[in-house]
Amino acid sequence: MINRRTILSVVLQLLAVQFLTASSSARAETVAFWSFNDIGNATVSEVAADIGQGVGTTIGGVSGRAAEGTGYDDVVAGLAWELTDFPSQGTAEETAGVELRVPTLGYSNIVIRLDHFIGAGSALESLLQVTYDGINYTGIRQFGSDFIDPYQQEEWGDPLSMSYSFGTSNQNAASNNPNFGFRFVSDFYPSFNSTFYRSFGGAYSPDAAWRIDNILVTGDLLFRPGDFNGDGLVDAADYTVWRDAVGTANPSLADANRDGQVNASDYEVWASNYGSSSSGVTSTVLQSVPEPTTAVLLALGTLAAVGCRNVRELGEYVGTCSQNNCGDSPQLGQCIRRCCSM
Repeated sequence: MINRRTILSVVLQLLAVQFLTASSSARAETVAFWSFNDIGNATVSEVAADIGQGVGTTIGGVSGRAAEGTGYDDVVAGLAWELTDFPSQGTAEETAGVELRVPTLGYSNIVIRLDHFIGAGSALESLLQVTYDGINYTGIRQFGSDFIDPYQQEEWGDPLSMSYSFGTSNQNAASNNPNFGFRFVSDFYPSFNSTFYRSFGGAYSPDAAWRIDNILVTGDLLFRPGDFNGDGLVDAADYTVWRDAVGTANPSLADANRDGQVNASDYEVWASNYGSSSSGVTSTVLQSVPEPTTAVLLALGTLAAVGCRNVRELGEYVGTCSQNNCGDSPQLGQCIRRCCSM
């Protein structure tokens, strides 16, 4: 059987590691990204983002599956998300396609970019709609027809590289929004009495294919990493936000790395930025308060495995100890002993 005192000795050595602070400037970053290169060959109705927190879903009875091909932005050939089984001609307009839900908590200046192949025989337009409340959608731009690639380099049936930046009127609604989402739906534009097929593509067919690839949502950081309450300062109050949210999967500013979970990795982000502010100035008072980083997290996990009651409670003790400027191993050990039955 593992001796707890021996483990505690190893843990306390880990706690002796130097604690660091770091700063970062505001910059455009990836909020979410889908490459679709790992979705396999089966029918796929839902795809999680490869990077960040986001989910793509087929809507309106559309079927999704993997398809080989090279998107406009692909360096090498990979897979794309192919969509078929659209509504019959003249029915269910602006309801069928693909929906992307992307929480934008902590980001502003949201930009959407993707490669969108509209196959021969599809509805004349692909309509971009957005939601700010997670329920109601509003059409903001049509692609296809005269809305071809802005560089005028693509012909019908080629993958169009689309990009949309929200204007001033919509930017505030799109920014820092846990309910933000957008979708592309088929649109028989301009009216039901007009042509229902793609140029150079023949008659309209519900089996005509769309392909979606390389969906990228970017934004500028509103807050410094680790500023979980958005007050412009990374401090003990942010630790409390993380502690209360740890283990959850709901959109939260405490999910610093945007992986969909509030966990130890987000704690590390907070710890490494402790004492920094939105002005880029590190507080000399806060900088003197050492915060546990990877070593502490490993220590907490190890102690929990050998009999500690509650990892969250451990975090509270260690956090309190650090706030009282007792960052050395023996005093942190005392905090741990209060929580663990040795």
